[in-house]
Amino acid sequence: MNIYIDTNILLSFYHLTSEDLEELKKLVALLKQKKARLLLPQQTRDEFYRNRAGKIADAVKKLKEQKLSLQFPAMCKEYKPYDELRKLQKEYEKLHAQLLEALQKDIDAAKLKADELISQLFELATAVATTDDIVKRARLRMDVGNPPGKNGSLGDAINWEAILAATGEKEDLYFVGGDKDY
Repeated sequence: MNIYIDTNILLSFYHLTSEDLEELKKLVALLKQKKARLLLPQQTRDEFYRNRAGKIADAVKKLKEQKLSLQFPAMCKEYKPYDELRKLQKEYEKLHAQLLEALQKDIDAAKLKADELISQLFELATAVATTDDIVKRARLRMDVGNPPGKNGSLGDAINWEAILAATGEKEDLYFVGGDKDY
């Protein structure tokens, strides 16, 4: 069984998403047992590392913007739940700051759980080099308007041609992606 995971899916593990890291763990186990083969075109690897920092920066920015900004009318100050809510708000702010600090340390050290799992995937994957022939076929694919690809971007076409070069004609391929052009 051949599997390809598009870069946008790999990067989603660093952002606000419903993606589950447990699924990556399951894939790592399948690869270790040789029950599946993950295809990793050089183009996908390069796109991942080129875009990882930006995806993380955007997610951290959104996390930093999440404030618990409670506003109460003056008449609420006389009630016991008001004091409790203010205390909880301060606790939230403290824990939020601690989370951001711990997160930043792991980001800087590339020690996020997603980093560890994706690193394992990349180590276990079947690497597919970007050859001149693959680029030539991808350019032709793009020039004649055959998917995949968007607005003159060659990357998806290179990935597609690399996948085709790495699989046999009658082999199964499971494609995990979020783009509509594949």
